[in-house]
Amino acid sequence: MKNPNEVEQLLCALMFMLTRQANNPGMSLATPIRDHLQWLAEHPETARQPMLRKTCRRLMLQWQGYDEGVGESRAAAATAAQTNLH
Repeated sequence: MKNPNEVEQLLCALMFMLTRQANNPGMSLATPIRDHLQWLAEHPETARQPMLRKTCRRLMLQWQGYDEGVGESRAAAATAAQTNLH
């Protein structure tokens, strides 16, 4: 993405997918949600926002676990929970 509003677009798409997932739990949007979190974590603009970058990385691990299955999601969530936000 070369648009100056990339981060805003990524966040909007992510919020939309999270809402869709919450409203339709049977539908799995884990992969695109994980991908968007990764793109946000790796985006140059988030380098100036370390808390956002760290949060995206932690959530990315959790959503990766959801994509891989329940057993792995618990392991990813446990790993993510060990990291302090502050």
